[in-house]
Amino acid sequence: MVDVTDAPAPAAQSLYAGLRVTLTDPQNGSAGVLTVAGKDRLNPWDDWSFIVPTMRVPAPTPITSNVEAIKRIIATLQTLIDQGNDL
Repeated sequence: MVDVTDAPAPAAQSLYAGLRVTLTDPQNGSAGVLTVAGKDRLNPWDDWSFIVPTMRVPAPTPITSNVEAIKRIIATLQTLIDQGNDL
């Protein structure tokens, strides 16, 4: 009999071979545009496909750093998940 507590955990597999998230920097203080695209894991040579619709992201100020851009991207994706979108 095998003790399951000693068994290694199965490795998680991504649905995508690649994930690309872009956020435009609004120069006029209006809104940025966020896109999320992925490549099929089973056929990584396929073109990028949008996972969620392109959306406007409130951005009252220009993005001043990569960290700020990442924080805005994460906050937007979390909002989508909270609204029931399946990423």
